[in-house]
Amino acid sequence: ELKLSISRGFGAKTLALVLLLFTTIFIVDQFSAWLRRKLVGEQAFLMSA
Repeated sequence: ELKLSISRGFGAKTLALVLLLFTTIFIVDQFSAWLRRKLVGEQAFLMSA
């Protein structure tokens, strides 16, 4: 029973870390896109043939 409760707690911590990691990556990505638009302009996001 102790092993089961420990494994549940570990799973919750692992899930929390994964969610925190993805949230951090998403926030950094959004910030860098905003900064890129501010510094370079919208033409940085347009595809040219």
